[in-house]
Amino acid sequence: AEVAETRTLTFNASTLNGDGASVKIPQSHSVGALKEELRKQFNLSPEKILSVTLVDQKLGPDSVELQHLHCIRSVACPTLEVSVVTVSMVRVKRHIYNARGGAPPYRGSYLSSTEEIELDLTVSLGDQLHNIVPGDGARKGRGRREVAPRPLIWHSEEAPRKWGEGDVTVTAEPEELRHDCTLLPEIFANGGKSIVILIPMRGMD
Repeated sequence: AEVAETRTLTFNASTLNGDGASVKIPQSHSVGALKEELRKQFNLSPEKILSVTLVDQKLGPDSVELQHLHCIRSVACPTLEVSVVTVSMVRVKRHIYNARGGAPPYRGSYLSSTEEIELDLTVSLGDQLHNIVPGDGARKGRGRREVAPRPLIWHSEEAPRKWGEGDVTVTAEPEELRHDCTLLPEIFANGGKSIVILIPMRGMD
């Protein structure tokens, strides 16, 4: 196993406009390290968000070692053909939770759906709340702040079945996502984060 860890991978990368480059990197290095090498080869600034795709699988999150990606482990040849694009939009997982009543332990917020949404990398998260919060949950109401949905930045791409359960490993506590949030969606570009929407009970829920 230790011999496999020292294997060097060769990535033959191409862009949409026909530019090409070849990068050699140990498979024990991270996806982020690969992207840094590709930026150098293509003379791209650090601000450019890169998406690297092998066949139809996007490589990421950036913190993951290349040798731990299934799409790379399943390829016997150490030479891989990848496509590289700079992106202006980022796709983010959004987990929707709906609150339920009842006696404990049934009371709580349960995962009802997970989908991907696209966010503009040049616009703050606060200014994109209308895209982040689903249509039904975006209604503000008058004097009814207690029924407003709570959008959160969640430090994992996976989400527990019941909110508050500890079966998903996270690196930090969730952060409130408010209208005055000036963070840009680039925080999601490297993977490892998602959005959680907590929708409270309304009416006869």
